Amino acid sequence: MSKPGRPGSGEPTLRDIAKATGCSLMTVSRVLGAHADLVAEPKRSHIRRVAEQLGYRPNLNIRALRRGSGTLVGLLTERFDARSHAILIGLHDTLVPQGLLPCLLVIDHQPAQPGMSAGDSAVRHLIERRMAAILGILPDPAVAPEWLPSLTREAMERGIPCLAIGATAHEYGLPMVRADLAGAAHHLVDHAVGQGAKAACLVEDPDGDGWQRALAAAVRSEAKRRGVALRASARPLPKAGEAVLALSEAGVAGLAGQALRPAWISTHDPAFTSLAGTAVDLRWEDLGRAAGEHLLRQREGAGQDRTVDLEPLVRRQE
Repeated sequence: MSKPGRPGSGEPTLRDIAKATGCSLMTVSRVLGAHADLVAEPKRSHIRRVAEQLGYRPNLNIRALRRGSGTLVGLLTERFDARSHAILIGLHDTLVPQGLLPCLLVIDHQPAQPGMSAGDSAVRHLIERRMAAILGILPDPAVAPEWLPSLTREAMERGIPCLAIGATAHEYGLPMVRADLAGAAHHLVDHAVGQGAKAACLVEDPDGDGWQRALAAAVRSEAKRRGVALRASARPLPKAGEAVLALSEAGVAGLAGQALRPAWISTHDPAFTSLAGTAVDLRWEDLGRAAGEHLLRQREGAGQDRTVDLEPLVRRQE
């Protein structure tokens, strides 16, 4: 069995401690960071005991964190979902070893200041807390959020490194780390073409957000370009000769026990991946890691491209 820890270091990470204790990564981060008082005993003692047994060595200046002296990194999102959670995990992996702690702020949970929108208030809140850097997760690839100009203006005027995490083709005047939705759409349609299908059933999530709507639009465009007819469906009920292209786990859950293997946008859950003929992973955790590395380069003043595009990971079943 391989030793837990960061690749190549052999040192245990917060994720290793979370796995060993059965606690969430956020809870472990609080106990071993600056907010242990938010976690009740005996869980707090249990986490510290396991961390000591694993040989965990924190790389954070706790006093500096409590003073707010520039070691917190704000992650701004409009809602806390599986995507923002995975991005937060990736940020933890990259920033915590460098003495920086990601701090999630959900806009809908932040009361607006008088005369300001909720988004602008959230940006102001992070700036007043003297964040070392601020990241914003774009909620919809097709539309710039109303708080983005405020983030760009106020953070950059104060010399605070900031960047956007999204999937848009647009540039917004600040560095970006983007998921490649067009590449993901190509691999999904490629699955249908590889099966010899001239038509496909596109299974969309009825509760899907702007990212999923943008992905669906990219799939339709790619299918049209390659001569594959698409039929939208809320359930994976393909007709004869059709392939199935699903935009979420919910889209393939109904295929359990069937011989049909769809293409779908995956997570790392092997229970779902085993159902798929092609699993296209948009790598949300890697997006967080890439964003963290981008910020570290900004803080060091290193030259870099303004935009980083992360290609999807594709796994195909034999």
